[in-house]
Amino acid sequence: MNKLLSFLNRYANLRVSLIVLALLFLVIAPINSRMTDSLDELSNGVSKLDFHKSYNVSLVRNLYESYGEQGRALYAWDLLVDTFYPLAVAGAAMLFALTIVRKPILQKLLIVIPMIFLVTDVIENAFLLLFLGTYPSLSPTLVGISSFFTRVKLFTIYPTFYEMFLFMPIAIIMSVGAFIRNLWSNRKSAVQSQ
Repeated sequence: MNKLLSFLNRYANLRVSLIVLALLFLVIAPINSRMTDSLDELSNGVSKLDFHKSYNVSLVRNLYESYGEQGRALYAWDLLVDTFYPLAVAGAAMLFALTIVRKPILQKLLIVIPMIFLVTDVIENAFLLLFLGTYPSLSPTLVGISSFFTRVKLFTIYPTFYEMFLFMPIAIIMSVGAFIRNLWSNRKSAVQSQ
């Protein structure tokens, strides 16, 4: 945990946090959204497994069948792109929080939920890709394990977004305030030296 915290603290500043956030909203989210819309059309409005609180072999099989061969290939690409989504969301949440909070114990607490979200989403994607590879043969045990990871991911996604949107404006306000104080101090020093 200390190595991860040390790594994140190297990049915990407003500029890097905003770059990660921009990547999320300008690149990853729109691509992911278009793929999701296409998959929803193929399945007559049944959402991707990523959004189900629980699922079983029957639901996985029916959904994959409704996608057809081309839809399953699209879903594989969607899962690969979707792997960058939790990375960007969790990354932005953690970086904004670490930009503001400097006490190591609080920093450790603030990265826990985003890390759980990130790890469970990536594991979920790996399982769903595995199911695409073994379809139509699906293991009820593995589907149950995957469904568990999806539930944990869905439980942690909202606190991760709340953390990101709580610390983002604070980081912006503090950075603008520091910039203004620095500008004022430089101007004051220039006037005094004349």
